[in-house]
Amino acid sequence: MKLTQLGLDLSFDAAVARLGKICAAATTARTRVAIDMESHEYTDRTIEAYRIVRKEFEHPVLALQAYLKRTEADVEALAPLRPAIRLVKGAYDEPKEIAYGPWKTRDAFRRLLQPLLTHTPYTGVGTHDEFLVKEATRFAHRKDIPADRFEFQMLYGVRRDLQDKLRAEGYGVRVYVPFRGGVVPVPHAAAWPSVRPTCGCSSKPSREVDEPFPSRGTTWDRALLGEPRTVFAPWLPVYTFALQVLRPCQDRPQAPCSGFL
Repeated sequence: MKLTQLGLDLSFDAAVARLGKICAAATTARTRVAIDMESHEYTDRTIEAYRIVRKEFEHPVLALQAYLKRTEADVEALAPLRPAIRLVKGAYDEPKEIAYGPWKTRDAFRRLLQPLLTHTPYTGVGTHDEFLVKEATRFAHRKDIPADRFEFQMLYGVRRDLQDKLRAEGYGVRVYVPFRGGVVPVPHAAAWPSVRPTCGCSSKPSREVDEPFPSRGTTWDRALLGEPRTVFAPWLPVYTFALQVLRPCQDRPQAPCSGFL
Protein backbone atom coordinates (compact mmCIF):
# COMPACT_ATOMS: atom_id res chain seq x y z
CA MET A 1 0.00 0.00 0.00
CA LYS A 2 1.01 3.60 -0.52
CA LEU A 3 1.01 5.72 2.61
CA THR A 4 -0.65 8.57 0.74
CA GLN A 5 -3.68 6.26 0.59
CA LEU A 6 -3.69 6.46 4.40
CA GLY A 7 -3.57 10.26 4.50
CA LEU A 8 0.17 10.87 4.67
CA ASP A 9 -0.23 14.28 3.02
CA LEU A 10 -2.69 15.31 5.71
CA SER A 11 -1.05 13.92 8.85
CA PHE A 12 1.99 11.72 9.33
CA ASP A 13 0.87 10.56 12.77
CA ALA A 14 -2.63 9.68 11.58
CA ALA A 15 -1.25 7.75 8.59
CA VAL A 16 1.09 5.77 10.84
CA ALA A 17 -1.76 5.04 13.26
CA ARG A 18 -3.83 3.64 10.36
CA LEU A 19 -0.84 1.65 9.17
CA GLY A 20 -0.44 0.18 12.65
CA LYS A 21 -4.06 -0.99 12.64
CA ILE A 22 -3.57 -2.63 9.25
CA CYS A 23 -0.39 -4.33 10.46
CA ALA A 24 -2.25 -5.65 13.53
CA ALA A 25 -4.96 -7.07 11.28
CA ALA A 26 -2.32 -8.64 9.05
CA THR A 27 -0.74 -10.29 12.09
CA THR A 28 -4.09 -11.84 12.97
CA ALA A 29 -4.48 -13.03 9.37
CA ARG A 30 -0.88 -14.34 9.36
CA THR A 31 0.13 -12.33 6.33
CA ARG A 32 2.38 -9.39 5.43
CA VAL A 33 1.84 -5.70 4.81
CA ALA A 34 3.91 -4.33 1.94
CA ILE A 35 4.58 -0.59 2.14
CA ASP A 36 5.12 0.84 -1.32
CA MET A 37 7.57 3.64 -2.02
CA GLU A 38 6.40 6.74 -3.86
CA SER A 39 8.24 9.74 -5.30
CA HIS A 40 11.28 11.14 -3.51
CA GLU A 41 9.25 13.73 -1.57
CA TYR A 42 7.84 10.83 0.46
CA THR A 43 10.97 8.70 0.92
CA ASP A 44 12.02 9.95 4.37
CA ARG A 45 8.49 9.82 5.77
CA THR A 46 7.86 6.36 4.35
CA ILE A 47 11.06 4.99 5.84
CA GLU A 48 10.29 6.60 9.20
CA ALA A 49 6.80 5.08 9.17
CA TYR A 50 8.36 1.69 8.48
CA ARG A 51 10.77 2.15 11.39
CA ILE A 52 7.86 2.88 13.72
CA VAL A 53 5.73 -0.14 12.80
CA ARG A 54 8.79 -2.41 12.59
CA LYS A 55 9.34 -1.91 16.34
CA GLU A 56 6.02 -3.67 16.99
CA PHE A 57 5.59 -5.99 14.01
CA GLU A 58 8.01 -8.33 12.26
CA HIS A 59 6.12 -8.79 9.01
CA PRO A 60 5.97 -5.34 7.29
CA VAL A 61 7.86 -5.10 4.00
CA LEU A 62 9.35 -1.83 2.76
CA ALA A 63 9.89 -1.09 -0.93
CA LEU A 64 13.14 0.62 -1.86
CA GLN A 65 13.99 2.02 -5.28
CA ALA A 66 17.33 1.18 -6.86
CA TYR A 67 17.37 4.27 -9.07
CA LEU A 68 17.63 6.67 -6.11
CA LYS A 69 21.24 7.47 -5.34
CA ARG A 70 20.46 7.46 -1.62
CA THR A 71 19.19 3.87 -1.47
CA GLU A 72 22.49 2.17 -0.65
CA ALA A 73 22.82 4.44 2.38
CA ASP A 74 19.20 3.71 3.32
CA VAL A 75 19.85 -0.04 3.22
CA GLU A 76 22.87 0.38 5.47
CA ALA A 77 20.94 2.59 7.91
CA LEU A 78 18.06 0.11 8.09
CA ALA A 79 20.31 -2.92 8.61
CA PRO A 80 20.03 -2.99 12.46
CA LEU A 81 16.26 -3.50 12.11
CA ARG A 82 16.78 -6.64 9.98
CA PRO A 83 14.22 -5.25 7.54
CA ALA A 84 12.12 -7.11 5.00
CA ILE A 85 12.74 -5.27 1.74
CA ARG A 86 11.13 -5.27 -1.67
CA LEU A 87 13.69 -3.99 -4.16
CA VAL A 88 12.43 -2.37 -7.37
CA LYS A 89 14.07 -0.20 -10.01
CA GLY A 90 11.72 2.75 -9.49
CA ALA A 91 9.28 4.30 -11.94
CA TYR A 92 8.74 7.93 -10.95
CA ASP A 93 10.19 10.74 -13.06
CA GLU A 94 12.87 11.95 -10.64
CA PRO A 95 15.49 14.69 -11.13
CA LYS A 96 18.82 13.43 -12.43
CA GLU A 97 20.52 15.00 -9.40
CA ILE A 98 18.99 12.35 -7.14
CA ALA A 99 18.32 9.43 -9.49
CA TYR A 100 20.33 7.27 -11.86
CA GLY A 101 19.56 6.70 -15.52
CA PRO A 102 18.50 3.25 -16.81
CA TRP A 103 21.92 1.62 -17.04
CA LYS A 104 23.24 2.87 -13.72
CA THR A 105 19.93 1.88 -12.13
CA ARG A 106 20.49 -1.66 -13.33
CA ASP A 107 23.98 -1.66 -11.84
CA ALA A 108 22.69 -0.20 -8.55
CA PHE A 109 20.01 -2.90 -8.40
CA ARG A 110 22.67 -5.57 -8.84
CA ARG A 111 24.83 -4.08 -6.08
CA LEU A 112 21.89 -3.76 -3.69
CA LEU A 113 20.90 -7.39 -4.15
CA GLN A 114 24.03 -8.58 -2.38
CA PRO A 115 23.58 -6.98 1.07
CA LEU A 116 19.83 -7.54 0.98
CA LEU A 117 20.01 -11.23 0.13
CA THR A 118 22.84 -11.76 2.59
CA HIS A 119 21.60 -9.89 5.64
CA THR A 120 17.83 -9.49 5.51
CA PRO A 121 15.31 -12.21 6.50
CA TYR A 122 13.17 -11.58 3.42
CA THR A 123 13.86 -9.92 0.07
CA GLY A 124 11.30 -9.35 -2.66
CA VAL A 125 13.16 -9.09 -5.98
CA GLY A 126 10.73 -6.91 -7.93
CA THR A 127 11.84 -7.01 -11.55
CA HIS A 128 11.02 -8.41 -14.98
CA ASP A 129 14.65 -7.89 -16.04
CA GLU A 130 16.02 -11.37 -16.72
CA PHE A 131 19.61 -10.23 -16.24
CA LEU A 132 18.83 -9.13 -12.67
CA VAL A 133 16.81 -12.27 -12.00
CA LYS A 134 19.86 -14.33 -13.00
CA GLU A 135 22.12 -12.16 -10.83
CA ALA A 136 19.87 -12.86 -7.83
CA THR A 137 19.76 -16.62 -8.37
CA ARG A 138 23.49 -16.87 -9.03
CA PHE A 139 24.38 -14.88 -5.92
CA ALA A 140 21.95 -16.90 -3.77
CA HIS A 141 23.43 -20.14 -5.08
CA ARG A 142 27.00 -18.93 -4.49
CA LYS A 143 26.25 -17.90 -0.91
CA ASP A 144 23.97 -20.85 -0.11
CA ILE A 145 21.04 -18.55 0.63
CA PRO A 146 17.87 -20.64 1.08
CA ALA A 147 15.15 -20.11 -1.51
CA ASP A 148 12.61 -19.31 1.21
CA ARG A 149 14.54 -16.13 2.13
CA PHE A 150 13.60 -14.36 -1.10
CA GLU A 151 11.07 -14.37 -3.90
CA PHE A 152 10.54 -12.81 -7.30
CA GLN A 153 7.70 -10.34 -7.80
CA MET A 154 6.17 -9.48 -11.16
CA LEU A 155 3.04 -8.02 -12.70
CA TYR A 156 0.18 -10.12 -13.98
CA GLY A 157 0.63 -10.75 -17.70
CA VAL A 158 4.29 -9.71 -17.89
CA ARG A 159 7.02 -12.28 -18.58
CA ARG A 160 4.90 -15.31 -17.78
CA ASP A 161 7.60 -17.41 -19.46
CA LEU A 162 10.07 -16.22 -16.85
CA GLN A 163 7.57 -16.84 -14.05
CA ASP A 164 7.10 -20.42 -15.28
CA LYS A 165 10.83 -20.96 -15.44
CA LEU A 166 11.45 -19.68 -11.93
CA ARG A 167 8.67 -21.81 -10.47
CA ALA A 168 10.06 -24.88 -12.27
CA GLU A 169 13.42 -24.16 -10.64
CA GLY A 170 11.81 -24.02 -7.20
CA TYR A 171 11.80 -20.25 -6.57
CA GLY A 172 8.91 -18.33 -5.10
CA VAL A 173 7.04 -16.03 -7.47
CA ARG A 174 4.48 -13.42 -6.41
CA VAL A 175 2.22 -12.00 -9.13
CA TYR A 176 0.71 -8.56 -8.52
CA VAL A 177 -2.90 -8.41 -9.72
CA PRO A 178 -4.70 -5.05 -9.39
CA PHE A 179 -8.40 -5.98 -9.25
CA ARG A 180 -11.54 -5.67 -7.17
CA GLY A 181 -12.90 -8.96 -5.84
CA GLY A 182 -16.32 -9.89 -7.17
CA VAL A 183 -15.74 -7.78 -10.29
CA VAL A 184 -12.79 -9.44 -11.96
CA PRO A 185 -12.08 -13.19 -12.03
CA VAL A 186 -8.54 -14.34 -11.31
CA PRO A 187 -8.02 -17.25 -13.69
CA HIS A 188 -4.25 -17.04 -13.37
CA ALA A 189 -4.31 -17.77 -9.65
CA ALA A 190 -6.88 -20.55 -10.02
CA ALA A 191 -5.00 -22.26 -12.80
CA TRP A 192 -1.61 -21.79 -11.21
CA PRO A 193 -1.93 -22.27 -7.43
CA SER A 194 1.85 -22.41 -6.96
CA VAL A 195 2.06 -18.68 -7.72
CA ARG A 196 1.03 -16.34 -4.92
CA PRO A 197 -1.27 -13.52 -6.09
CA THR A 198 -1.11 -10.16 -4.37
CA CYS A 199 -4.13 -7.90 -4.72
CA GLY A 200 -4.10 -4.18 -4.06
CA CYS A 201 -7.74 -3.45 -3.39
CA SER A 202 -10.72 -4.25 -1.18
CA SER A 203 -13.47 -6.70 -2.09
CA LYS A 204 -16.24 -4.07 -2.07
CA PRO A 205 -16.64 -0.32 -1.57
CA SER A 206 -16.33 0.45 2.13
CA ARG A 207 -16.70 3.77 3.92
CA GLU A 208 -14.32 2.51 6.58
CA VAL A 209 -11.67 1.78 3.97
CA ASP A 210 -12.22 4.75 1.69
CA GLU A 211 -12.72 7.65 4.11
CA PRO A 212 -11.45 10.33 4.09
CA PHE A 213 -10.80 9.67 0.41
CA PRO A 214 -14.04 9.33 -1.63
CA SER A 215 -14.35 6.50 -4.11
CA ARG A 216 -14.59 7.40 -7.76
CA GLY A 217 -16.77 5.68 -10.33
CA THR A 218 -14.83 5.00 -13.51
CA THR A 219 -15.02 2.91 -16.64
CA TRP A 220 -12.34 0.30 -16.37
CA ASP A 221 -10.94 -0.78 -19.71
CA ARG A 222 -10.12 -4.33 -18.74
CA ALA A 223 -7.78 -5.01 -21.63
CA LEU A 224 -6.86 -8.49 -20.45
CA LEU A 225 -9.66 -9.54 -18.13
CA GLY A 226 -13.04 -8.78 -19.70
CA GLU A 227 -15.49 -6.14 -20.81
CA PRO A 228 -15.52 -2.54 -19.53
CA ARG A 229 -17.92 -1.69 -16.74
CA THR A 230 -18.28 0.94 -14.04
CA VAL A 231 -16.57 0.05 -10.76
CA PHE A 232 -15.43 1.91 -7.68
CA ALA A 233 -11.71 2.39 -8.06
CA PRO A 234 -9.82 4.29 -5.36
CA TRP A 235 -6.83 2.28 -6.59
CA LEU A 236 -7.22 3.56 -10.20
CA PRO A 237 -3.70 5.09 -10.42
CA VAL A 238 -2.19 1.67 -9.59
CA TYR A 239 -4.27 -0.07 -12.24
CA THR A 240 -3.70 2.62 -14.85
CA PHE A 241 0.06 2.40 -14.45
CA ALA A 242 0.02 -1.39 -14.56
CA LEU A 243 -2.11 -1.28 -17.71
CA GLN A 244 0.46 0.93 -19.42
CA VAL A 245 3.02 -1.81 -18.83
CA LEU A 246 0.74 -4.73 -19.67
CA ARG A 247 -0.62 -3.45 -22.97
CA PRO A 248 2.69 -3.38 -24.89
CA CYS A 249 3.49 -6.88 -23.62
CA GLN A 250 0.28 -8.81 -24.00
CA ASP A 251 1.08 -9.78 -27.58
CA ARG A 252 4.82 -10.11 -26.97
CA PRO A 253 5.31 -12.20 -23.81
CA GLN A 254 9.03 -12.53 -24.46
CA ALA A 255 9.67 -8.78 -24.50
CA PRO A 256 11.42 -7.45 -21.40
CA CYS A 257 9.42 -4.79 -19.54
CA SER A 258 11.41 -3.12 -16.79
CA GLY A 259 9.75 0.28 -16.55
CA PHE A 260 7.65 -0.72 -13.56
CA LEU A 261 10.03 -3.01 -11.71
